[in-house]
Amino acid sequence: MSSGIEDHESSCGEQEKADYAAALAEIFDAARARAARQKDLVKQVQGASANRPNGFSGKDVSLFLNGKDIAPREFVDLLVDLALRKGVPHVEERREDLHALRRAAEMASTSPSIRLRSVEEENERLKREIDLLQKRLEEAEHARYGYGGGGPQPDFHQLQAQLDNANLHVDQIQGALHTTRSHAEANRQRLAVTVGRAVMAAIVSHTETSAPFVAQTSQQQESLDEARQMLADIQQRLNEFLPPDQRRAPGDAAGTDVTNPSGAALARPQGGAFASAPRPVKIYVWTVAGIITGVLCLNAAAFVSTCRADTGLTLGQLLAYVVLVLPLALGGCWLLTLSAMAVAGDPATETRRAAGTVIALCAVTAVAAGLLGSIYLPPIAWAGRAWANWLGLL
Repeated sequence: MSSGIEDHESSCGEQEKADYAAALAEIFDAARARAARQKDLVKQVQGASANRPNGFSGKDVSLFLNGKDIAPREFVDLLVDLALRKGVPHVEERREDLHALRRAAEMASTSPSIRLRSVEEENERLKREIDLLQKRLEEAEHARYGYGGGGPQPDFHQLQAQLDNANLHVDQIQGALHTTRSHAEANRQRLAVTVGRAVMAAIVSHTETSAPFVAQTSQQQESLDEARQMLADIQQRLNEFLPPDQRRAPGDAAGTDVTNPSGAALARPQGGAFASAPRPVKIYVWTVAGIITGVLCLNAAAFVSTCRADTGLTLGQLLAYVVLVLPLALGGCWLLTLSAMAVAGDPATETRRAAGTVIALCAVTAVAAGLLGSIYLPPIAWAGRAWANWLGLL
């Protein structure tokens, strides 16, 4: 029986929402008939609501017009104003009808937030009516007792009855508001309990799922311990038949661990990766390293020689080094480095890492040799001056 009542209430709410959406769509279609495209009209709605606290997106407009969501009061006023600007006739007269449909849809909605919005709006409206009646009553009393003139006297009893009726209505609305807030709080608590139960169920499910893996890991560890013990017993029995100088401790069977059969290979230092590379790779990498060393050393020496010249380093020379010479030298060295790394292999290989290390060390050594050698080593200083002269910087 209760299920039938709920279905009836839901169908009534959907009907009122559909009536409200149909009325909005009718106004929207009338305005769209006077616009170039529907997209332009939606953009105008978005632009008009941009200065509001909560603007309306294109998705919101679609939901409102399709009856998927209940449009708020601001959207009704915005749509009517837009239709007036488009020249839609008799649209101002329908503003109150649209608001009446909106309030009916909000009151029939099952959403606590929408019902709360409707109740708060109705509460504000009744407060304004009470203020208006109170003002009229004060004016009537002032007219009667302040001036005492003749003429028709207002019906104070009727005004007082209207005021009492409005106060009673406000009390009813506030009660409905309290009930709606209580329902919203109850829904929030039920949601929190549901989420907590879902989290606990997920934890229990994860524990039950991971339990077999934990047991399997323990079994594998026990098997590993048994294998180690068996290997130690075999080594101890083997030592009985070996000379004393060839015997090993039971815990050092074959010099390896059963958990790492290739332990000796893993213990090999990674520095030998480049030494074990193919001969063409090593030749190319060393050739690139030599070229980079020569280029960087020569340019560094030329720069120091230019600085130590009699005229010193002029602004034009500095710009030539910064803009032309050094960028070209560094760019060429970078391209050579990339080619050497590509020849050395994939990024994950030890050979490529070793090749990069060799080139980086050669580059640092070349720069240091060029800067210091042009001061303390005459051959490097002579080569730097010759290169600077050839470049036209001396």
